[in-house]
Amino acid sequence: MTTLAQAHGGPDASYHGERGHWEIVYTITRDASILDRANWDAVLRMLNNAGTGWAIETSGHWAVGHIQFIVVDPAGEYRDLPEQIRADLEAYPVLDEELYSDMETEATLELWDAMPMWQRVDILRDQGYSIFTARCSAGNLYDYNQDAYYYIQMLATE
Repeated sequence: MTTLAQAHGGPDASYHGERGHWEIVYTITRDASILDRANWDAVLRMLNNAGTGWAIETSGHWAVGHIQFIVVDPAGEYRDLPEQIRADLEAYPVLDEELYSDMETEATLELWDAMPMWQRVDILRDQGYSIFTARCSAGNLYDYNQDAYYYIQMLATE
């Protein structure tokens, strides 16, 4: 597993904190996808947001703004978590299906609500959907036109 010191090694980065030997469980950037954010939250739930032997470290980065790391003490109670998460993600890329689905739905509804009417009409017309769907509230979009809902979901989760 990679430690904070290893992740910050090289000519352009270095780690100067007290947790350089701690192992990285999961990493997220400012522009992380919904899947990455769902997995981040799932890892935090596994840690129960309690206990000792884990922390969140943040680093600035010129390309991605910032990087956050969930790290664990290799001698602490969560020492097996990095390997468990790695194995789980190799088997399937989603740590918590329900959480991921909820976050996808929220992003879809927020995008639909944020779109002005003209943009809704343009998107629906371009995709061959009824432009009258544009009048739907976000809460009714799925029931009114599932195909349009899934298209908006795709836009929201790119």
